[in-house]
Amino acid sequence: MKSLEKLIDTAIDTAIDAAVNILNAKKQLNAFCFFVNSDGCFTSVVPNETEFNFDESYIVDSFKDFGNEKMEDAGTEGYCITYSQTVKLHGTETDAIVVFLKLKNDLLPLKTRIYYYPYNFVDGRPFVDFESAFASEN
Repeated sequence: MKSLEKLIDTAIDTAIDAAVNILNAKKQLNAFCFFVNSDGCFTSVVPNETEFNFDESYIVDSFKDFGNEKMEDAGTEGYCITYSQTVKLHGTETDAIVVFLKLKNDLLPLKTRIYYYPYNFVDGRPFVDFESAFASEN
């Protein structure tokens, strides 16, 4: 198993790379999720076909419920959900890629970290403002 810090960095990098690829292709980000396996690898989670008809907050909540259930399994160390949300940054609303990460062995009391990466489109391509990124640790 990778160290906690390396695992967090790898999960965030994987989530951001996938989000940028989706934004490039679709110009919008639909929520997605992957499990963090005990070997440090990731397994994608695909929502049920019926869940595509619900709003994003329903899908994110469904991913959280499913992730919390899977964390009871010995082979699952955690999960990562990525979605888009409007946030206020310096008094202005902007879109952000949200990376919600929950790990069994996290040192935080609720085992949960939430990272926000503001983005916009420049010449039709997503630009992630990593300098303005911020975190919420729960």
